[in-house]
Amino acid sequence: MNLEHIAELRYWSNGTFDLHLTDDSRSVVPVSRNYVKELRTKLEI
Repeated sequence: MNLEHIAELRYWSNGTFDLHLTDDSRSVVPVSRNYVKELRTKLEI
């Protein structure tokens, strides 16, 4: 995942999140609880 194409990270439910991208179709990628911590570290949030 290219971190420069991430628009926002939104909480979904039960510790999972949706990753909203800046592509033309405004794609949404689910992020499981197993990967949220690593992703937040990479995004520095």
